[in-house]
Amino acid sequence: CDGSSLETLDLRCRARNLGSGTLADLVRELRWADVLVTMHGGDVVNALHMDPGRAVVELVNWGFHLAPSPWLDQNRRLMGRKVHHARLRLEAVDGNRTAQATWREGWNANASVPWPALQRVIRYLAHGAAALGMHSDCDVDGQCHVRA
Repeated sequence: CDGSSLETLDLRCRARNLGSGTLADLVRELRWADVLVTMHGGDVVNALHMDPGRAVVELVNWGFHLAPSPWLDQNRRLMGRKVHHARLRLEAVDGNRTAQATWREGWNANASVPWPALQRVIRYLAHGAAALGMHSDCDVDGQCHVRA
């Protein structure tokens, strides 16, 4: 997506292994970032290093969206009102929802993020559809709903 445009936004994208480099480098990059796109897991907590008002897109595998709320929502609770947060529920690998029918099966499945789906979520966040501190659930078809 680097160098592409999304309406009035000029995108600069960078893939980063959040487990490499120094903590100071990581914090500097996250302070620079407007949007952090990451799989659900321990890396989401790094959003706490982002400046207030930035956005996090948390990718969740099909099936894992059914996980018990305390586990699935832990990052949402940690971020509180600091950032805009959208959770993008991905489709099952090869479209096989039966193979990932429970959250345990979806938890560690391979994932693929369709660029059009990610564009829709970034557009949703950029247009202020998710107020600061609000958390939204989004599907790959582009439908986003604010969570209580």
